[in-house]
Amino acid sequence: MNTKKKKSSLLFTITMLFFSTTMVIAQQAMVIQESATLKEEPVTKDYKPLVPQDALQAVVKAFDSTSIVAMGERHNVEEVQDFYLDLLSYKPFIDKVNDIVIELGNPLHQDLLDEYIYGGDVSMEELKKVWRDGTHSIVHAYQNSSIQKFLKKVRDVNKALPKEKKIRVLGGDSPIDWSKIKNSKDWRIMMSRRDRYYGTLVWDEVIDRGRSALLIMGADHFKRDNPRPMYLNIVSFLETRMMDEGKKVSIINYYDKPLEGIDFKKPFVTKIKGTKIGDERNQPRYGGLKYERQVDAIIYFGANTELHEIFDEPNEPEWTKVLDKRSMIVNGHKFKTFITNAIHYNLNTKGRKATKKWWNEVVIDLKPDTYDYNEMFFIMQGYDYIAQNKTENAVFIFELGASLYPDSWNMHDSLGEAYYKNNQKEKAIEHYNKSLELNPQNDNATKMINEIKS
Repeated sequence: MNTKKKKSSLLFTITMLFFSTTMVIAQQAMVIQESATLKEEPVTKDYKPLVPQDALQAVVKAFDSTSIVAMGERHNVEEVQDFYLDLLSYKPFIDKVNDIVIELGNPLHQDLLDEYIYGGDVSMEELKKVWRDGTHSIVHAYQNSSIQKFLKKVRDVNKALPKEKKIRVLGGDSPIDWSKIKNSKDWRIMMSRRDRYYGTLVWDEVIDRGRSALLIMGADHFKRDNPRPMYLNIVSFLETRMMDEGKKVSIINYYDKPLEGIDFKKPFVTKIKGTKIGDERNQPRYGGLKYERQVDAIIYFGANTELHEIFDEPNEPEWTKVLDKRSMIVNGHKFKTFITNAIHYNLNTKGRKATKKWWNEVVIDLKPDTYDYNEMFFIMQGYDYIAQNKTENAVFIFELGASLYPDSWNMHDSLGEAYYKNNQKEKAIEHYNKSLELNPQNDNATKMINEIKS
Protein backbone atom coordinates (compact mmCIF):
# COMPACT_ATOMS: atom_id res chain seq x y z
CA MET A 1 0.00 0.00 0.00
CA ASN A 2 1.09 3.54 -0.74
CA THR A 3 2.55 4.87 2.56
CA LYS A 4 1.27 8.39 2.06
CA LYS A 5 -2.24 7.17 1.31
CA LYS A 6 -2.16 4.79 4.30
CA LYS A 7 -1.06 7.64 6.56
CA SER A 8 -3.83 9.84 5.17
CA SER A 9 -6.48 7.16 5.71
CA LEU A 10 -5.35 6.58 9.29
CA LEU A 11 -5.38 10.29 10.00
CA PHE A 12 -8.88 10.54 8.52
CA THR A 13 -10.20 7.68 10.67
CA ILE A 14 -8.72 9.09 13.88
CA THR A 15 -9.97 12.57 13.09
CA MET A 16 -13.53 11.41 12.43
CA LEU A 17 -13.61 9.56 15.77
CA PHE A 18 -12.77 12.49 18.00
CA PHE A 19 -13.29 15.57 15.86
CA SER A 20 -16.97 16.28 16.47
CA THR A 21 -16.70 16.08 20.28
CA THR A 22 -13.44 17.95 20.72
CA MET A 23 -14.47 20.62 18.23
CA VAL A 24 -17.50 21.72 20.24
CA ILE A 25 -15.48 21.91 23.48
CA ALA A 26 -12.62 23.80 21.85
CA GLN A 27 -14.88 26.21 20.02
CA GLN A 28 -16.91 27.01 23.12
CA ALA A 29 -13.71 27.59 25.07
CA MET A 30 -12.50 30.01 22.37
CA VAL A 31 -15.81 31.85 22.47
CA ILE A 32 -15.57 32.22 26.26
CA GLN A 33 -11.94 33.34 26.07
CA GLU A 34 -12.60 35.89 23.36
CA SER A 35 -15.80 37.15 24.99
CA ALA A 36 -13.91 37.65 28.24
CA THR A 37 -11.58 40.14 26.56
CA LEU A 38 -14.35 42.31 25.15
CA LYS A 39 -14.35 44.83 28.00
CA GLU A 40 -10.58 45.24 27.85
CA GLU A 41 -10.58 46.47 24.24
CA PRO A 42 -10.38 50.23 23.61
CA VAL A 43 -13.46 52.03 22.33
CA THR A 44 -11.64 53.56 19.36
CA LYS A 45 -9.05 51.85 17.18
CA ASP A 46 -6.74 52.62 14.31
CA TYR A 47 -8.04 50.29 11.65
CA LYS A 48 -6.23 49.39 8.47
CA PRO A 49 -8.00 50.58 5.31
CA LEU A 50 -9.64 48.08 3.01
CA VAL A 51 -7.48 47.36 -0.04
CA PRO A 52 -9.76 46.21 -2.88
CA GLN A 53 -8.46 43.78 -5.49
CA ASP A 54 -10.04 42.67 -8.73
CA ALA A 55 -12.21 39.71 -7.73
CA LEU A 56 -11.13 37.41 -10.56
CA GLN A 57 -7.44 38.05 -9.92
CA ALA A 58 -7.86 37.73 -6.14
CA VAL A 59 -9.53 34.32 -6.33
CA VAL A 60 -6.76 33.00 -8.58
CA LYS A 61 -4.04 34.54 -6.39
CA ALA A 62 -5.50 32.79 -3.34
CA PHE A 63 -4.46 29.48 -4.92
CA ASP A 64 -0.79 30.54 -4.76
CA SER A 65 -0.66 29.55 -1.08
CA THR A 66 -3.22 26.75 -0.89
CA SER A 67 -5.01 24.11 -2.91
CA ILE A 68 -8.42 24.87 -1.38
CA VAL A 69 -10.27 28.17 -1.77
CA ALA A 70 -13.71 28.36 -0.15
CA MET A 71 -16.22 30.90 -1.44
CA GLY A 72 -19.09 31.41 0.97
CA GLU A 73 -22.01 32.68 -1.08
CA ARG A 74 -25.48 34.06 -0.63
CA HIS A 75 -27.85 31.89 -2.63
CA ASN A 76 -30.04 33.18 -5.46
CA VAL A 77 -28.21 36.45 -6.12
CA GLU A 78 -27.84 37.31 -9.79
CA GLU A 79 -24.52 39.14 -9.37
CA VAL A 80 -22.98 36.14 -7.56
CA GLN A 81 -24.03 33.71 -10.27
CA ASP A 82 -22.73 36.04 -13.00
CA PHE A 83 -19.36 36.13 -11.24
CA TYR A 84 -19.06 32.34 -11.39
CA LEU A 85 -19.64 32.49 -15.14
CA ASP A 86 -16.97 35.20 -15.46
CA LEU A 87 -14.60 33.08 -13.38
CA LEU A 88 -15.12 30.18 -15.77
CA SER A 89 -14.24 32.48 -18.68
CA TYR A 90 -11.00 33.60 -17.00
CA LYS A 91 -8.04 31.59 -18.32
CA PRO A 92 -5.81 31.98 -15.22
CA PHE A 93 -8.60 30.36 -13.17
CA ILE A 94 -9.08 27.54 -15.67
CA ASP A 95 -5.32 26.90 -15.61
CA LYS A 96 -5.23 26.79 -11.81
CA VAL A 97 -8.26 24.77 -10.71
CA ASN A 98 -9.00 21.06 -11.05
CA ASP A 99 -12.33 20.75 -9.25
CA ILE A 100 -15.36 22.79 -8.19
CA VAL A 101 -17.40 21.42 -5.27
CA ILE A 102 -21.01 22.62 -5.16
CA GLU A 103 -23.48 22.48 -2.29
CA LEU A 104 -26.64 21.48 -4.15
CA GLY A 105 -25.57 18.31 -5.93
CA ASN A 106 -26.53 14.77 -4.91
CA PRO A 107 -23.43 12.52 -5.05
CA LEU A 108 -25.64 9.55 -5.93
CA HIS A 109 -25.78 11.17 -9.38
CA GLN A 110 -22.05 11.95 -9.62
CA ASP A 111 -21.63 9.63 -12.63
CA LEU A 112 -24.40 11.50 -14.42
CA LEU A 113 -22.82 14.84 -13.52
CA ASP A 114 -19.40 13.67 -14.73
CA GLU A 115 -20.84 12.46 -18.02
CA TYR A 116 -22.53 15.81 -18.67
CA ILE A 117 -19.58 17.95 -17.59
CA TYR A 118 -17.20 15.98 -19.79
CA GLY A 119 -19.42 16.39 -22.86
CA GLY A 120 -21.54 13.23 -22.80
CA ASP A 121 -25.01 12.81 -24.27
CA VAL A 122 -27.06 13.90 -21.25
CA SER A 123 -30.23 15.94 -21.59
CA MET A 124 -30.89 18.88 -19.28
CA GLU A 125 -34.03 17.11 -18.07
CA GLU A 126 -31.94 14.12 -16.99
CA LEU A 127 -29.28 16.36 -15.45
CA LYS A 128 -31.83 18.06 -13.20
CA LYS A 129 -31.77 14.96 -10.99
CA VAL A 130 -28.39 16.15 -9.68
CA TRP A 131 -29.90 19.04 -7.70
CA ARG A 132 -33.58 18.09 -7.66
CA ASP A 133 -32.81 14.89 -5.75
CA GLY A 134 -30.86 16.77 -3.08
CA THR A 135 -31.68 17.16 0.60
CA HIS A 136 -32.54 20.81 0.03
CA SER A 137 -34.87 20.20 -2.93
CA ILE A 138 -37.96 21.14 -0.91
CA VAL A 139 -36.23 24.31 0.31
CA HIS A 140 -34.20 25.52 -2.69
CA ALA A 141 -36.74 24.34 -5.25
CA TYR A 142 -36.33 27.51 -7.30
CA GLN A 143 -32.60 27.30 -8.10
CA ASN A 144 -33.05 25.82 -11.56
CA SER A 145 -31.84 28.57 -13.86
CA SER A 146 -28.61 29.47 -12.04
CA ILE A 147 -27.44 25.86 -11.63
CA GLN A 148 -28.22 25.04 -15.25
CA LYS A 149 -26.25 28.04 -16.53
CA PHE A 150 -23.31 27.21 -14.27
CA LEU A 151 -23.04 23.55 -15.26
CA LYS A 152 -23.51 24.35 -18.95
CA LYS A 153 -20.68 26.88 -18.71
CA VAL A 154 -18.32 24.29 -17.20
CA ARG A 155 -19.28 21.83 -19.95
CA ASP A 156 -18.60 24.44 -22.65
CA VAL A 157 -15.23 25.35 -21.11
CA ASN A 158 -14.22 21.68 -20.94
CA LYS A 159 -14.83 21.19 -24.67
CA ALA A 160 -11.71 23.23 -25.43
CA LEU A 161 -9.52 21.57 -22.79
CA PRO A 162 -7.42 18.39 -23.00
CA LYS A 163 -8.63 15.47 -20.88
CA GLU A 164 -6.14 16.05 -18.06
CA LYS A 165 -7.13 19.73 -17.74
CA LYS A 166 -10.91 19.36 -17.77
CA ILE A 167 -12.61 20.79 -14.69
CA ARG A 168 -14.59 18.34 -12.59
CA VAL A 169 -17.71 19.39 -10.66
CA LEU A 170 -18.41 17.41 -7.49
CA GLY A 171 -21.83 17.23 -5.82
CA GLY A 172 -21.27 17.98 -2.13
CA ASP A 173 -24.71 17.26 -0.69
CA SER A 174 -25.59 14.28 1.50
CA PRO A 175 -26.21 11.14 -0.61
CA ILE A 176 -29.95 11.14 0.06
CA ASP A 177 -32.17 8.50 -1.56
CA TRP A 178 -35.68 9.95 -1.41
CA SER A 179 -37.24 6.51 -1.97
CA LYS A 180 -35.94 5.57 1.49
CA ILE A 181 -37.10 8.72 3.30
CA LYS A 182 -40.23 7.67 5.20
CA ASN A 183 -40.63 10.52 7.70
CA SER A 184 -39.25 13.93 8.70
CA LYS A 185 -36.70 12.32 11.04
CA ASP A 186 -35.12 10.43 8.13
CA TRP A 187 -34.80 13.71 6.25
CA ARG A 188 -33.37 15.65 9.21
CA ILE A 189 -30.69 12.99 9.69
CA MET A 190 -29.53 13.46 6.10
CA MET A 191 -29.68 17.24 6.47
CA SER A 192 -27.51 17.09 9.59
CA ARG A 193 -24.84 15.14 7.70
CA ARG A 194 -24.43 17.64 4.88
CA ASP A 195 -21.33 19.39 6.21
CA ARG A 196 -19.72 16.14 7.28
CA TYR A 197 -20.20 14.65 3.84
CA TYR A 198 -19.03 17.80 2.06
CA GLY A 199 -15.84 17.90 4.13
CA THR A 200 -15.17 14.19 3.66
CA LEU A 201 -15.68 14.51 -0.09
CA VAL A 202 -13.12 17.33 -0.35
CA TRP A 203 -10.70 15.35 1.85
CA ASP A 204 -10.98 12.18 -0.28
CA GLU A 205 -11.51 13.48 -3.81
CA VAL A 206 -9.43 16.64 -3.76
CA ILE A 207 -6.77 16.83 -1.04
CA ASP A 208 -5.80 13.14 -0.98
CA ARG A 209 -5.52 13.15 -4.77
CA GLY A 210 -3.27 16.22 -4.82
CA ARG A 211 -5.80 18.36 -6.66
CA SER A 212 -6.98 21.95 -6.24
CA ALA A 213 -10.59 23.01 -5.77
CA LEU A 214 -12.92 25.96 -5.48
CA LEU A 215 -15.54 25.20 -2.83
CA ILE A 216 -18.95 26.87 -3.17
CA MET A 217 -21.46 26.77 -0.33
CA GLY A 218 -23.59 29.10 1.78
CA ALA A 219 -21.44 31.62 3.68
CA ASP A 220 -22.28 30.26 7.15
CA HIS A 221 -20.70 26.91 6.26
CA PHE A 222 -17.28 28.47 5.61
CA LYS A 223 -16.28 30.13 8.88
CA ARG A 224 -13.18 29.01 10.72
CA ASP A 225 -13.82 28.01 14.37
CA ASN A 226 -17.54 28.60 13.84
CA PRO A 227 -19.07 27.73 17.25
CA ARG A 228 -22.05 25.82 15.93
CA PRO A 229 -22.29 22.37 17.53
CA MET A 230 -25.06 21.04 15.29
CA TYR A 231 -22.72 20.08 12.47
CA LEU A 232 -19.07 19.47 11.76
CA ASN A 233 -17.05 22.59 10.93
CA ILE A 234 -15.88 22.04 7.36
CA VAL A 235 -12.96 24.48 7.43
CA SER A 236 -11.49 23.27 10.73
CA PHE A 237 -11.95 19.67 9.59
CA LEU A 238 -10.09 20.21 6.31
CA GLU A 239 -7.32 22.22 7.94
CA THR A 240 -6.67 19.24 10.22
CA ARG A 241 -5.90 17.26 7.07
CA MET A 242 -3.83 20.07 5.51
CA MET A 243 -1.63 20.87 8.52
CA ASP A 244 1.01 18.31 7.48
CA GLU A 245 1.58 20.45 4.39
CA GLY A 246 1.55 23.69 6.39
CA LYS A 247 -1.46 24.99 4.48
CA LYS A 248 -4.88 26.37 5.33
CA VAL A 249 -8.14 26.87 3.52
CA SER A 250 -8.40 30.35 2.00
CA ILE A 251 -11.86 31.68 2.89
CA ILE A 252 -13.50 34.41 0.80
CA ASN A 253 -17.01 35.14 2.05
CA TYR A 254 -19.88 37.14 0.62
CA TYR A 255 -20.46 40.52 2.32
CA ASP A 256 -23.29 42.92 1.56
CA LYS A 257 -23.31 45.65 4.20
CA PRO A 258 -22.90 49.13 2.68
CA LEU A 259 -19.25 50.15 2.18
CA GLU A 260 -18.69 53.88 1.82
CA GLY A 261 -15.82 55.76 0.20
CA ILE A 262 -14.45 52.93 -1.95
CA ASP A 263 -14.08 53.81 -5.63
CA PHE A 264 -13.31 50.41 -7.13
CA LYS A 265 -15.05 48.31 -9.74
CA LYS A 266 -17.31 45.63 -8.27
CA PRO A 267 -17.07 42.84 -7.52
CA PHE A 268 -13.87 43.15 -5.55
CA VAL A 269 -12.11 41.12 -2.89
CA THR A 270 -10.39 42.62 0.14
CA LYS A 271 -8.58 41.04 3.06
CA ILE A 272 -10.05 42.00 6.43
CA LYS A 273 -7.38 41.34 9.06
CA GLY A 274 -6.85 44.53 11.08
CA THR A 275 -9.77 46.32 9.41
CA LYS A 276 -13.03 47.52 10.91
CA ILE A 277 -14.88 44.68 9.16
CA GLY A 278 -12.42 42.20 10.62
CA ASP A 279 -13.23 43.56 14.07
CA GLU A 280 -16.95 42.94 13.68
CA ARG A 281 -18.40 40.36 16.03
CA ASN A 282 -19.92 37.52 14.08
CA GLN A 283 -22.68 35.28 15.45
CA PRO A 284 -23.31 37.20 18.69
CA ARG A 285 -25.75 34.54 19.91
CA TYR A 286 -22.74 32.25 20.32
CA GLY A 287 -20.50 34.74 22.10
CA GLY A 288 -19.30 36.51 18.96
CA LEU A 289 -15.93 35.69 17.44
CA LYS A 290 -14.18 38.38 15.42
CA TYR A 291 -14.93 38.11 11.73
CA GLU A 292 -11.22 38.22 10.84
CA ARG A 293 -10.74 35.09 12.91
CA GLN A 294 -13.25 33.20 10.82
CA VAL A 295 -12.76 34.64 7.33
CA ASP A 296 -9.64 35.69 5.42
CA ALA A 297 -11.30 38.02 2.92
CA ILE A 298 -14.67 39.23 1.69
CA ILE A 299 -16.05 39.49 -1.81
CA TYR A 300 -18.21 42.54 -2.34
CA PHE A 301 -20.80 42.76 -5.11
CA GLY A 302 -22.50 45.80 -3.61
CA ALA A 303 -24.84 46.58 -0.75
CA ASN A 304 -27.83 44.30 -0.26
CA THR A 305 -30.10 47.05 -1.60
CA GLU A 306 -28.24 47.07 -4.95
CA LEU A 307 -28.38 43.35 -5.68
CA HIS A 308 -30.91 41.29 -7.61
CA GLU A 309 -32.65 38.16 -6.37
CA ILE A 310 -33.22 35.10 -8.59
CA PHE A 311 -36.60 33.47 -8.04
CA ASP A 312 -37.62 30.54 -10.24
CA GLU A 313 -40.94 29.40 -8.84
CA PRO A 314 -41.59 25.70 -9.56
CA ASN A 315 -44.16 25.52 -12.36
CA GLU A 316 -43.63 22.13 -14.01
CA PRO A 317 -46.60 19.83 -13.18
CA GLU A 318 -44.60 16.60 -12.84
CA TRP A 319 -41.88 18.26 -10.73
CA THR A 320 -44.53 19.88 -8.54
CA LYS A 321 -46.01 16.42 -7.88
CA VAL A 322 -42.59 15.20 -6.71
CA LEU A 323 -42.22 18.21 -4.42
CA ASP A 324 -45.73 17.64 -3.04
CA LYS A 325 -44.89 14.02 -2.21
CA ARG A 326 -41.63 14.93 -0.47
CA SER A 327 -43.22 17.81 1.42
CA MET A 328 -46.00 15.51 2.67
CA ILE A 329 -43.30 13.24 4.14
CA VAL A 330 -41.28 16.04 5.73
CA ASN A 331 -43.86 18.74 6.51
CA GLY A 332 -47.20 16.94 6.50
CA HIS A 333 -48.59 19.08 3.66
CA LYS A 334 -48.08 19.65 -0.05
CA PHE A 335 -45.15 21.75 -1.22
CA LYS A 336 -45.66 25.47 -0.76
CA THR A 337 -43.54 28.42 -1.80
CA PHE A 338 -42.87 30.87 1.03
CA ILE A 339 -45.29 33.71 0.31
CA THR A 340 -42.67 36.27 1.33
CA ASN A 341 -40.26 34.91 -1.31
CA ALA A 342 -42.90 35.62 -3.95
CA ILE A 343 -43.57 39.09 -2.49
CA HIS A 344 -39.85 39.85 -2.37
CA TYR A 345 -39.40 38.76 -5.99
CA ASN A 346 -42.34 40.85 -7.19
CA LEU A 347 -41.17 43.90 -5.25
CA ASN A 348 -37.66 43.67 -6.69
CA THR A 349 -38.76 43.11 -10.28
CA LYS A 350 -42.09 44.94 -10.58
CA GLY A 351 -42.31 47.47 -7.76
CA ARG A 352 -44.88 48.06 -5.02
CA LYS A 353 -47.82 49.08 -7.24
CA ALA A 354 -47.64 45.94 -9.41
CA THR A 355 -47.01 43.76 -6.36
CA LYS A 356 -50.12 45.12 -4.63
CA LYS A 357 -52.13 44.38 -7.79
CA TRP A 358 -50.76 40.81 -7.83
CA TRP A 359 -51.52 40.47 -4.12
CA ASN A 360 -55.15 41.54 -4.54
CA GLU A 361 -55.84 39.58 -7.73
CA VAL A 362 -53.94 36.39 -6.98
CA VAL A 363 -53.42 36.02 -3.24
CA ILE A 364 -56.59 37.63 -1.85
CA ASP A 365 -59.10 36.77 -4.60
CA LEU A 366 -57.88 33.28 -5.56
CA LYS A 367 -56.40 32.27 -2.18
CA PRO A 368 -54.05 29.66 -3.72
CA ASP A 369 -52.87 26.87 -1.41
CA THR A 370 -49.48 26.81 -3.16
CA TYR A 371 -48.09 29.44 -0.78
CA ASP A 372 -46.86 28.90 2.76
CA TYR A 373 -48.28 31.69 4.92
CA ASN A 374 -46.61 32.32 8.25
CA GLU A 375 -46.66 35.43 10.40
CA MET A 376 -42.94 35.16 11.14
CA PHE A 377 -42.09 35.16 7.41
CA PHE A 378 -43.56 38.66 7.14
CA ILE A 379 -41.80 39.89 10.25
CA MET A 380 -38.42 38.49 9.19
CA GLN A 381 -38.72 39.89 5.66
CA GLY A 382 -39.88 43.27 6.95
CA TYR A 383 -36.93 43.61 9.30
CA ASP A 384 -34.62 42.52 6.51
CA TYR A 385 -35.88 45.52 4.52
CA ILE A 386 -35.37 47.77 7.55
CA ALA A 387 -31.78 46.56 7.81
CA GLN A 388 -31.32 47.46 4.13
CA ASN A 389 -32.83 50.94 4.73
CA LYS A 390 -35.73 50.01 2.42
CA THR A 391 -38.29 51.39 4.85
CA GLU A 392 -41.06 51.81 2.24
CA ASN A 393 -40.77 48.12 1.38
CA ALA A 394 -40.79 47.29 5.10
CA VAL A 395 -44.00 49.28 5.55
CA PHE A 396 -45.47 47.53 2.51
CA ILE A 397 -44.78 43.99 3.71
CA PHE A 398 -45.84 44.69 7.32
CA GLU A 399 -49.10 46.16 5.98
CA LEU A 400 -49.73 42.95 4.05
CA GLY A 401 -48.89 40.96 7.17
CA ALA A 402 -51.25 43.03 9.32
CA SER A 403 -54.05 42.46 6.79
CA LEU A 404 -53.59 38.69 7.19
CA TYR A 405 -52.95 38.76 10.94
CA PRO A 406 -55.03 41.69 12.27
CA ASP A 407 -55.01 40.30 15.82
CA SER A 408 -51.23 39.95 16.08
CA TRP A 409 -49.77 42.46 18.53
CA ASN A 410 -46.30 41.63 17.21
CA MET A 411 -47.26 42.47 13.62
CA HIS A 412 -48.74 45.82 14.62
CA ASP A 413 -45.68 46.58 16.77
CA SER A 414 -43.43 45.84 13.77
CA LEU A 415 -45.61 47.93 11.45
CA GLY A 416 -45.42 50.78 13.96
CA GLU A 417 -41.62 50.61 13.87
CA ALA A 418 -41.58 50.61 10.06
CA TYR A 419 -43.87 53.66 9.95
CA TYR A 420 -41.67 55.42 12.50
CA LYS A 421 -38.50 54.75 10.50
CA ASN A 422 -40.34 55.96 7.38
CA ASN A 423 -41.17 59.22 9.21
CA GLN A 424 -44.91 58.46 9.36
CA LYS A 425 -45.27 59.21 13.04
CA GLU A 426 -49.07 59.38 13.31
CA LYS A 427 -49.46 55.96 11.71
CA ALA A 428 -46.65 54.65 13.91
CA ILE A 429 -48.54 55.74 17.04
CA GLU A 430 -51.77 54.25 15.65
CA HIS A 431 -50.24 50.79 15.27
CA TYR A 432 -48.26 50.93 18.52
CA ASN A 433 -51.60 51.67 20.23
CA LYS A 434 -53.21 48.77 18.39
CA SER A 435 -50.38 46.52 19.58
CA LEU A 436 -50.98 47.68 23.16
CA GLU A 437 -54.69 46.92 22.89
CA LEU A 438 -53.84 43.38 21.88
CA ASN A 439 -51.01 43.02 24.41
CA PRO A 440 -51.03 45.51 27.32
CA GLN A 441 -47.67 44.06 28.48
CA ASN A 442 -45.90 45.27 25.34
CA ASP A 443 -43.51 47.72 27.03
CA ASN A 444 -41.78 48.49 23.75
CA ALA A 445 -44.96 50.00 22.31
CA THR A 446 -45.43 52.20 25.37
CA LYS A 447 -41.81 53.33 25.20
CA MET A 448 -42.02 54.17 21.49
CA ILE A 449 -45.29 56.10 21.83
CA ASN A 450 -43.74 58.24 24.57
CA GLU A 451 -40.59 58.74 22.49
CA ILE A 452 -42.54 59.80 19.39
CA LYS A 453 -44.74 62.21 21.34
CA SER A 454 -41.87 63.81 23.27
